[in-house]
Amino acid sequence: METTKTIRKQRLSNIEALRIFSILLVILHHIAIHTEWSTGNSQMFVFLKYFLVLGGKVGVDLFVLISGWLMINSRPKVSSLARTVSETAVFSVVMYLVAVGMKIKNTHFDVLYFIKRIFPVMFNDYWFVTTFVLMYMTLPILIPFLKQLNQLEYKKTLSVSFLIILIWPLLYLKPGMNFSYPVLFLFLFAVGGYIRNFVDRKSVKTSFMKAGLWALIGVFLTLSTRNLVGVQDGVIRSLMNFTGWSNAWQENIFIWFDASPIPFLVAINIFLAVMNLPKFTNKIVNFFGRHVFGAYLFQNAPIFSPWIYNTFIDLNGVQGTFQRLGAALIVALLLMLIGIVLHVLLGSITTIWSKKLENVFLKFLGGLE
Repeated sequence: METTKTIRKQRLSNIEALRIFSILLVILHHIAIHTEWSTGNSQMFVFLKYFLVLGGKVGVDLFVLISGWLMINSRPKVSSLARTVSETAVFSVVMYLVAVGMKIKNTHFDVLYFIKRIFPVMFNDYWFVTTFVLMYMTLPILIPFLKQLNQLEYKKTLSVSFLIILIWPLLYLKPGMNFSYPVLFLFLFAVGGYIRNFVDRKSVKTSFMKAGLWALIGVFLTLSTRNLVGVQDGVIRSLMNFTGWSNAWQENIFIWFDASPIPFLVAINIFLAVMNLPKFTNKIVNFFGRHVFGAYLFQNAPIFSPWIYNTFIDLNGVQGTFQRLGAALIVALLLMLIGIVLHVLLGSITTIWSKKLENVFLKFLGGLE
């Protein structure tokens, strides 16, 4: 039987399983929003589809919470930053060449566009990675600041941040001026760190139940808001116009809006539940967890991503609520597997690129080490 000390020296499989789950949620989210399913949309199907939409935002929050939990008591490393940037660049280039070779969307090789694909983080091809890198570069300032706070000070800082970052944008929606992704990620990172250092053990059952409850609330509010948006006259419509909620893109505000507190509260409770399960290590889980980031990079690549969801994968013909959900899950698992395999196969190229990039970063970001 492994001791706690031994487990700490290895990758904690609770974390790796949660990382895999978060990427699966993101892929299911993409399937849900890219598939029209224009016929046979029962209320039950719409209700369950919204859970898939919500899941993508939960997955993003979980991924950043994991980073905060893992890194709050350590120093950010240039090597980790270089690895992330390199993996993204390799997948960006490879998937672009695949798109050219398969003539996806009539893509032909273009030198200038190819150069941009070499620097996907700089050109925000993957918004999540670009935001994560910006967050990572501020950690030499954020982590020491958080470490010098006692529990009460830390809690007050998070409480004020919660009101500013998650509540205020929800109450005062203004397209293009709601919040900054890096700021949101810094907040999530800080929450992960707080859980690591100050939160005592929680009931797994209660945490899962709270996660489900908040998810139900988010979906219910979304359906209610959709109905209210359709009301043309009256006080409610005037209130919706005043807050900006009546715009079409805001109909899914509670489950699609990145700064919504709903995905955050769902993610927090899932995170607490998983981290309070018996700690274990499993080589297979850790292997998939180590390579699952490739699944995100694979299915979210520029040019390739719109094609794979709108053309290659066509679930519009699938009828029946649970048949659609089952098909979506099978496709998501398949995409995840392909991404993991590619991550393994491209590992040697990524390592070479990463070493070179690390040397460059060390000249400018030495404070990370």
